[in-house]
Amino acid sequence: MLETLRSLFGGDGAVVHECRQCGRTVDRDTDRCPVCGTDSIARYPVE
Repeated sequence: MLETLRSLFGGDGAVVHECRQCGRTVDRDTDRCPVCGTDSIARYPVE
């Protein structure tokens, strides 16, 4: 999975924003998941 993220976002310090509840990838300015409604958004730096 990490290799897929690197190929999609490059190794330039990109950050993946993902819902902790359902796993949906969201935009960086998202405060609440549009799928499940939780406000628990994780941010993962991709190197």
